[in-house]
Amino acid sequence: MVEIDFTPDDSLPQRPKMGWVCTYTPEEVLYAAGFHPFRILEENPSTKLADAYLHHNLCPYARSCLDFGLKAQDQDLKGIVIAHSCNAMRSLYESWTHYVTSTSFVHFLNVPKDSGPLALEYFTREVQMLRSTLETFIGRKIEDTSLWEAVDIFNESRSLMEELNGLRKKPQFSIKGTVVYKIIRARQRMPSKSFNTQLRSLLEKIKGQNENAAQMQGPRIMIVGSLIARPQIIEVIEEAGASVVCDDMCSGSRDFEGLIEKGDDPIESISKRYLLKPPCARMKNTQQRLERAEKLLEDCQVDGIIYQTVKFCDNHLYDYPLYQDFFQEKGIPILQIEEDFIGGNIGQVRTRIEAFVEML
Repeated sequence: MVEIDFTPDDSLPQRPKMGWVCTYTPEEVLYAAGFHPFRILEENPSTKLADAYLHHNLCPYARSCLDFGLKAQDQDLKGIVIAHSCNAMRSLYESWTHYVTSTSFVHFLNVPKDSGPLALEYFTREVQMLRSTLETFIGRKIEDTSLWEAVDIFNESRSLMEELNGLRKKPQFSIKGTVVYKIIRARQRMPSKSFNTQLRSLLEKIKGQNENAAQMQGPRIMIVGSLIARPQIIEVIEEAGASVVCDDMCSGSRDFEGLIEKGDDPIESISKRYLLKPPCARMKNTQQRLERAEKLLEDCQVDGIIYQTVKFCDNHLYDYPLYQDFFQEKGIPILQIEEDFIGGNIGQVRTRIEAFVEML
């Protein structure tokens, strides 16, 4: 069984942080501008302060991000890029702009819901606008060479994560879903060079462990849905006797799948990767998402699906009936759970997950 302890390398130069909230945000552009891209996703999120500004029936993740900004506890956070992944994020942008005074840079990144040629052309212009806005903010030009350097660093992170994900499918390596989730969290929040060094070392340890050690037991579960702040749900699944062997979440594999292919224009190459990466429920093509989930089922030999949604996440709630019909026709059990994001309903969720695993 592997253990992890990812910590930043203090010997490397420390960059100021630039926050992001959605995996459609091109981190390479932030890095090339001299910032450390940092996902705003607290381990123990709260919405107490934000509830005075955003309605309670709005996405709790958006409210927790505003809460983080209002607390102003991270002095290294210089700004935030908010992608238009849903209307809740537009509300977050408007509220952050008006009420958070601790950051001096706030940018709204429009993301099309389609991924065709015209949509890619539009998104490329949006990413170029982000580059230009950052150049004005930092007072210097962001060179193509800096963008390509960032591409190499983040491509390495994605390649290492893909390797870990491949090992995760093999029972002999006994890689728990909670371990993978914590590593993804580290990727989204740690300086990239430190992360790459430590993940390379961890992968060597995993590949060198005794393959005759105790293997993962129980039903094999795939989690599909939005995002989770803490590994509580994964812990509950594993404590119930199942193994989380793959996922389709933005706090999971959708974060790192797909490399940037180098071309003549770094902005175009970066934009193409982000727009064409595995789509989330805010994108138009539901059939593509269903086909991706079906392929994961086959590759990972999944016994059941847990479809997880954050409360008031309309995009994923709209998708669920389609997933339910699609996989029930294939004889794959599926359980839909809705969490409040701050852990208040974990007891109810535990009861339903335990019953589902027992049924498998």
